[in-house]
Amino acid sequence: MADRPTSREEYTTSGSSSVDRRGDGLDLGGPVGNSGGYGGRPGLRRRSGHGWLWLVLILIVINAVSEGVTFADIKQLVSEQIQEIDADEIKGGAEDLARSARENIDLAVNGAEGAESREAVTDFSGTVSDGDGTICVLAGEKPSAKQEGALLDPDHFEWGRNRKLQKVLALSEQEWEKVDTIKLNVFVDDGGGFIDLGLDPLFKFDDYGNLLAKYDGTWLSIDKQPVAFYHLKTVDYDDGGYTITGYVPAFLNDKHVNLILIFDTDHPQGYIKGAKVIEEGPGTDLSFEDMTSGLIPVRAGDHVDYVCDYYNYYGEFINNYFFGYPMTMSENPEIRNIKVKGKKSACYMITDKNGYRY
Repeated sequence: MADRPTSREEYTTSGSSSVDRRGDGLDLGGPVGNSGGYGGRPGLRRRSGHGWLWLVLILIVINAVSEGVTFADIKQLVSEQIQEIDADEIKGGAEDLARSARENIDLAVNGAEGAESREAVTDFSGTVSDGDGTICVLAGEKPSAKQEGALLDPDHFEWGRNRKLQKVLALSEQEWEKVDTIKLNVFVDDGGGFIDLGLDPLFKFDDYGNLLAKYDGTWLSIDKQPVAFYHLKTVDYDDGGYTITGYVPAFLNDKHVNLILIFDTDHPQGYIKGAKVIEEGPGTDLSFEDMTSGLIPVRAGDHVDYVCDYYNYYGEFINNYFFGYPMTMSENPEIRNIKVKGKKSACYMITDKNGYRY
């Protein structure tokens, strides 16, 4: 089996936390996180209105009647589709939406074996409750055509089912050899737009080497405060060891910094190596070497204000904001995943070894 990208190990803490931005905007000159933007990300609105919604509901009824479903079943199915085909989840085009509706009817009438076994990654993948009454959306998106220089065929990015009927992304061994990174991206909808929680190399494979479409509703936190976390680099060693480096944008004692976090074989739960002072701009233009050198120490008692990026529902960057509440750094900061409250949209960003994203 070909080597797979290395995932950060997940350690969770008790409780849950809300995710809030505060202040009037920091105007740091651009995103402090993903400078490449989120154009085409699943879960974003398209500027084409909501005219397809009624067509989809009509198709639901037509398909249901043809299958002999009762009126009560139709009512329930339509209700579910209204919840799922939210304005933020419309992918555009009647064909994809109609197919999704037909598959849901098929699944309800005939069970898992009756539904189509594969779904395009661009399809809405469903909703799940995380126990707090929140809705977690797990979806993915593929480019419409293969990009020049890209190593992977976007037509192969399809969710399928493994033998346990778990939703998975199955690529060939030759294709997995060309994958460089897999990163989980989560947006939180605060009612006005999306708070970007970052890009975390956190994922799981099944027993057959397929990527599992799984999200548990948690995110990285420091002393139980959720933080925006962005992966920088993963290094795998011949002896099986690894080092994963990422950063958390913040203000440390009123200085704009990126807190550098390290997860490695000896410290799988992670630790704060230090802080990189950002002299000007958002700081995303620094090389890995510049970002991780010349660090200042982070000490117990330091004042910390975390920072997040904020996007509108079309995926357009709006501004940076303080994130959560001001904190005082503890002696041994606890780095764990914590359950995040609110409506969340999650997807994977896969990058090949030529730097092309899927």
